[in-house]
Amino acid sequence: MITHQKQILQQVDHNPDLFKKELVKSLRWLQDYEQTQFKKWVCEKYYHQYPVIINQVLDEYAPMQGDDY
Repeated sequence: MITHQKQILQQVDHNPDLFKKELVKSLRWLQDYEQTQFKKWVCEKYYHQYPVIINQVLDEYAPMQGDDY
């Protein structure tokens, strides 16, 4: 499932609204153990492009203690 969600984000990364929408959906669908790996990948790949969106979504939909975005 993580691979599929990564592919989706890569397909919509040109559009901030779609990126946010798909990021939210991804975090809702993924299991807890998958979310940690997925969040790390999102931050490494897209934080320079969408820092506000990533912080907002991760804080709202997948808060985890000790996470540094």
